[in-house]
Amino acid sequence: MKTKAIVFSKVNSPELEEFEVPGIKPNEILVKIDYSGISIGTERSIITGERTSNGTFPLVPGYMASGTVLEAGSSVNKFKPGDKVCGAGNRIETEINSVWGAQSSLQVLQEANCCRIPKGVPMKHAAIFVLPGVGLNAASMAGITEQDTVLISGQGLIGNFFGQWCRARGAKVIAIEPDSIRADISRQYVTEHVLNPFDDNLAEQIAEISEGNVNVVAEATANKNLISNASRFLDMNQDSKMVFLSWYDGEISLNYANFHNNQVTAYFPTGSGNNASSQAVLQGFASGCLKADAMIKSVSPVEALDIYKKICAGDNSLLAITINWKE
Repeated sequence: MKTKAIVFSKVNSPELEEFEVPGIKPNEILVKIDYSGISIGTERSIITGERTSNGTFPLVPGYMASGTVLEAGSSVNKFKPGDKVCGAGNRIETEINSVWGAQSSLQVLQEANCCRIPKGVPMKHAAIFVLPGVGLNAASMAGITEQDTVLISGQGLIGNFFGQWCRARGAKVIAIEPDSIRADISRQYVTEHVLNPFDDNLAEQIAEISEGNVNVVAEATANKNLISNASRFLDMNQDSKMVFLSWYDGEISLNYANFHNNQVTAYFPTGSGNNASSQAVLQGFASGCLKADAMIKSVSPVEALDIYKKICAGDNSLLAITINWKE
């Protein structure tokens, strides 16, 4: 049995290829994929060669997808053929590396790395389950409650989903976002308080909205040069919290006084936490607590090749991209 997959043989070189799918092991399931989600920041760092710790070329990128179980291994208890699942960690046994192999039409996944998709959750939403999971993990790590005022710098996917979880927990949320499309989506899903970082009176606006009491700041721009720009607002409050939602290449620099003088606790959430987080994300979509319609664009595998070229070129207009493998 063969799968179609997006393969990078070298930096910035996406191609659509076919290769054999390995037979499943007792603890694995074979899944026919409906949609796979593209994680723009993480995948960009991998396919441009910046990040090699997770695997090298040739590779199939991506780490989240949704689909239907075709076959279950002999020791699998949670799933049976016909079940709708989302999961991560596709096993590939060719010269092509799985990093983590989600951009593929058939996938061999471990039972432990998959979750059942509740009724009412669109498959394309389930295909991006890890990204809102990062936001949930961050909100849990930072202990966000209705007592907090949270300032988020950047309203890409991670920043937006983090904001949605903070809002759901009753926190007051303020967002900083220069892009008009992302700002509009943030106003729909996160907060009415979406500010332009280029406004001369930005600090005054934040002080007025927060009543001088911002106690959580999250950096979600993925631009390490903007960390100090976000952390400067920590001087409004003692015992503040700083949440680093982005991944940065190489070293980063901090304004030490902002952190030291205010006794700041820093959090570095990665991944979706665990299956409990993933199930909470899916339930969030099912209940309507978590929203993504305005952020998701679905493309064919062929169209995805052009999307990946835009990602490699640093196109920041992209948000949630899912690849439709159904046809």
